[in-house]
Amino acid sequence: EKMDGSKRLKLLIFLCDESLSTWAMRNFMEEQYTETETKKKEAKQKAAAAKEKEKQLRQKMQSDLAKTHMAKNGAPLSVEEHHAMLSRIKAEAKEAHGEMLEAMGMTSTRQRCDAVRTDPILVNDDGRVLWKLNCFEEEEKFLLQELGRFDVLPPLEKWLEFKPEQKQEIEKYLSAKRMKLMRAQKNANVEYN
Repeated sequence: EKMDGSKRLKLLIFLCDESLSTWAMRNFMEEQYTETETKKKEAKQKAAAAKEKEKQLRQKMQSDLAKTHMAKNGAPLSVEEHHAMLSRIKAEAKEAHGEMLEAMGMTSTRQRCDAVRTDPILVNDDGRVLWKLNCFEEEEKFLLQELGRFDVLPPLEKWLEFKPEQKQEIEKYLSAKRMKLMRAQKNANVEYN
């Protein structure tokens, strides 16, 4: 309790680095990553199968209407027959659509194990790294890691947390950075051609 926040964070980083170098921790992380990827793959397959089922039901509806129409020698269906057939097919299509939506919901990348690493959203040349953490219940948090100069040993490291009110400013800054990068890439492509 006598340590300030920076020293606590350095101790935590040291402990994390040491635990990550153990076989048990690395093995656990690899298993979690593999399990997450397997679930994602299964969910995508279910979504594709549900989408195909929905497509087949639409085709079945068209062919059933055509067969019934031909069975009556071109005579139109009675209103009751038409409504009964449509309601049956709509119920099947609604069920297939529900399966597809459920399967697509399973492919969400927002839900992942805490053992899967988080990547920084911005790394500057001046030793600043911006992190966006979604693991907090109330809302996402932005953290700025200042690494300082790399020629100093031990490296000086500071962590700053942004307030929720600053979220719009951060997103505006990130958007401007992306636009600047896109313009630079576009100009490089024009000059190359």
